Amino acid sequence: MFKYEPSISVWVPYACARSCSLSVETDTIETSITGAGKFRTYIPQSNRFTGSLEGVTQLEKVNHLSVADLMAIQITHEVMLMRFEDISNDGDVFTKEALFFITNTTQTASFDNVATFSVALQGTGALTLIYTPTPIIQGIMYRQEFVLLAGETDITVPEVDGVEIDDIIGVGLDGYDYPNIISAGTPIGSEVRFTSAGAILRFPYADADFNRNGFIQYQIIYEAS
Repeated sequence: MFKYEPSISVWVPYACARSCSLSVETDTIETSITGAGKFRTYIPQSNRFTGSLEGVTQLEKVNHLSVADLMAIQITHEVMLMRFEDISNDGDVFTKEALFFITNTTQTASFDNVATFSVALQGTGALTLIYTPTPIIQGIMYRQEFVLLAGETDITVPEVDGVEIDDIIGVGLDGYDYPNIISAGTPIGSEVRFTSAGAILRFPYADADFNRNGFIQYQIIYEAS
């Protein structure tokens, strides 16, 4: 998902959204009359669309879009030009562009997990379909796979060397997601420790007999100069 920033004339990927959705509906009017048959008939009328995004709460990080930014946009009733973009492994692109305003912002926090947010979007006007990639300064999200050797708890992933912990979207190992990513200490339970300098992942336990397949997802977003 992208938000257009007219001040710098670029599309900016949202920094900490882990999922986003777009729903398009068409209103209809019934045209069947009593006694006309066993099945009703309709004609389409107007189209409407809504969107949403969910993710990890991020507050006032310089040159990033934060939850605070989105709440301010909602309170001032600002209309945003946004894009929802899909790209296949073969490079095919399907983008939906439209104006949106925010109708709801929700934050959830618990003592045993990271704070999350959700935002509801209401579309207004026309929805434009585009089949070319959105020009941006940097990519959005990357996925790097690795193999954690038997008996090991640590793995070095050179591709994420220097990536900040706030830009790590998720870590998984043998089909299990580790939702709690820490930067110091010894990981336990569902935690995994990530060391930015050196790109080291440390898991809470090792499998003495089998290698394990894992992945790390991370984002690289636009930084205004």
